[in-house]
Amino acid sequence: MSRKTGKAAKFALEPAVYESILASIRDPIVILDPDLRVLTVNDAFYKTFKVQPHETERRLIHELGNGQWKFPKLTELLLDILPRNSFFHDFEIIHDFEVIGRRTMLLSGRRMTGPATSPMILLSIEDITERLQYQAAVRASLLRYRRLFEAAQDGILVIDPVSRKIIDANSSMLGILGVASQEVVGKELWEIGLLADEKSSHGYFRQLQQDGSVKAGAVPLQTKTGKAVVLEMVSKLYEEAGDKVIQCQIRDITDHRRMEEKLRQSMEFNQAVMANMGEGLYALDGRGLVAYVNPAAERLFGWKSDELLGRRMHEITHYQHQDGTPFPVEDCPGLKVLREGKVLIGQQDVFIRRNGTFFDVVYSSSPILSGTNIDGLVVVFREVSKEERQ
Repeated sequence: MSRKTGKAAKFALEPAVYESILASIRDPIVILDPDLRVLTVNDAFYKTFKVQPHETERRLIHELGNGQWKFPKLTELLLDILPRNSFFHDFEIIHDFEVIGRRTMLLSGRRMTGPATSPMILLSIEDITERLQYQAAVRASLLRYRRLFEAAQDGILVIDPVSRKIIDANSSMLGILGVASQEVVGKELWEIGLLADEKSSHGYFRQLQQDGSVKAGAVPLQTKTGKAVVLEMVSKLYEEAGDKVIQCQIRDITDHRRMEEKLRQSMEFNQAVMANMGEGLYALDGRGLVAYVNPAAERLFGWKSDELLGRRMHEITHYQHQDGTPFPVEDCPGLKVLREGKVLIGQQDVFIRRNGTFFDVVYSSSPILSGTNIDGLVVVFREVSKEERQ
């Protein structure tokens, strides 16, 4: 009698356990019957799509909302699950939902056995809209920074290393100083205000002869019109047709220094967002070398950021398959983004921790573009269970 009671209690508890599991899942979940009619959904579904139970339960999936799930391919995939015991992962849809607007979703479906006697279909939904927007924002931020840097109009001075007198000046240099060519040519740097005095000039050119290049990071100057500017000056000693010549590259960084502060604040915000992401994130430069690793990626890989910077991520975390066979860099889907510039979303794979163990991941890789040039890529990944990869 007690054994029967125990069995009855066990099966009576199953629906409650089943409902608790559904409620604890962060992403929206839909349970369908064989006819694709909604049996139940979790709280995350109601919160995400801002709908009520009477609008959802017992309705066919393609009747929900404004037809957001009415995709022939999705219907085909769902109908194949039970008779063929099949499954699918990361089926992408982009739709203008009634309440929440335009969103990008990844759908995965599989057969499930629950407290009901008949087989059911579990449909999980992952909203990747913010992730894609964030990746686009990172690319845009890096692109803005590069354009600001490259847009600077540099002044050029050509100087005789023996007399230390200016031989020539370009129009940008004259514009920076606010003078005509005859007011510059034949004079020394200290005479036009770029060095403090003649004594400083001797020291500057002595160091230039010794090291081959000298950089003055912030040179204050008052132009002929009385405008106060801050200049950056880089001087290099070249040999040209057997003769030595000095070229000074002068950049007006007055506005740039103001912009740097704004950019620093912006970058601090971006860094804070990336540092607090639950997913791992790393960025590679155009050569495939690590340029940034967020704390979540450090945690998952077991490497510190400063141990990875400047190294090839593939050779550290992706160099072999789980069966021990080598994984050539040219076969890596994530790095193909660096060559082809195409976004990769929802790639299932395994990464390698510092201790040599493997872990299952789903990752997306996006190029960092400057015009038509691919300057690097950003990878966002999360650890998944083996069941999620199946």
